[in-house]
Amino acid sequence: MDYIGKPPDVILKRAIGLDVPPETKIAILETDKEHPLVWTEQIMPILPFVRCRDAQEAMNEGVAAEQGLRHTIVFHSNNLHNIAYMSSIADASQFVKNASSIGGLGIEGEGFKSLHISTGGEGLARPSMFTLIRRCVMNDDFRYRFGAGMD
Repeated sequence: MDYIGKPPDVILKRAIGLDVPPETKIAILETDKEHPLVWTEQIMPILPFVRCRDAQEAMNEGVAAEQGLRHTIVFHSNNLHNIAYMSSIADASQFVKNASSIGGLGIEGEGFKSLHISTGGEGLARPSMFTLIRRCVMNDDFRYRFGAGMD
C-alpha cells in the first residue's frame, strides 16, 4: 500500500534502491514467483514478470497469484486449448480474453459501463447493490372500509 499512486522512480528507489529517470511511466521487472510484487495488487506502474516452463504452469501460477480475490483476470492466447483450460480454473468476476481489462466493462467488449468491480465475486457494481428496497404492509387499522361509520 506504500507504493499506490507513486511513480516508478519513487517505487523502484524505495523498494530495491534502483535509480531510474523521473519521466519513466512504467517498469516491467523479472522476478521469481515468490516476490512480494507478484502477491500485491498492482495499483501501481510496476509490473512483475515471472518466467514459467510452459503455458499451463503460467496459468496455474497466475491463478494462485490472484489469491482467490475473484476480481479480474486478463488472458491473451490464440490457442483454444489454453483458453479452455484457463476458463476452467479462473474464478473471477471478470475474465477477459484477448482484450484489455476494460474489455469486460462494455468499452471494448461485452458488459455495461461500471468503473467499479465489487470484490468477493459479485462482479460489476450496479445501483441496486447500494440500495435497499423495503416494503411497508399495513392491515386493518388504516384501511378504509366502505359503509363503516366514523367513530
